[in-house]
Amino acid sequence: MSFYTKMKAEKEDWVVVQFRIPLNFFMKSLKGNVQQFHRRLSNGKSILLGRTNRDFWKEIKKGMYRYYYTRTHIHFVYLLGLDPSRQRRLTREFQVRISKIFAVKVNISPFELIDEVDEMLLNLPYGLNNYRKIRIN
Repeated sequence: MSFYTKMKAEKEDWVVVQFRIPLNFFMKSLKGNVQQFHRRLSNGKSILLGRTNRDFWKEIKKGMYRYYYTRTHIHFVYLLGLDPSRQRRLTREFQVRISKIFAVKVNISPFELIDEVDEMLLNLPYGLNNYRKIRIN
């Protein structure tokens, strides 16, 4: 059974978050360090609604992300497993937290609308190697 099939079985828990950052801006502000961006997003002391990013991530049950480069942008795809009762609030809050770091448009969609490339990667035997697991406390 592929990982995609497992995710599909619990599709009410998963959301897809996609955004892209202009490459020249990303290189200047973070010197091209993707891990530093994720660290700032997941472990930063930025406060929104009275909670730090670190406290916010404690509400996310599971997740992973991948990134890829094009000529002008770096693209991020986050797959997040959320509690269905809090999913709407958490996705909106996640969107704002990303925008506080970089003022970019963030697309959030249900798992049913996952990109065909991500679907293919999750169906491959070693497709999960393209994703970085998000450590959840």
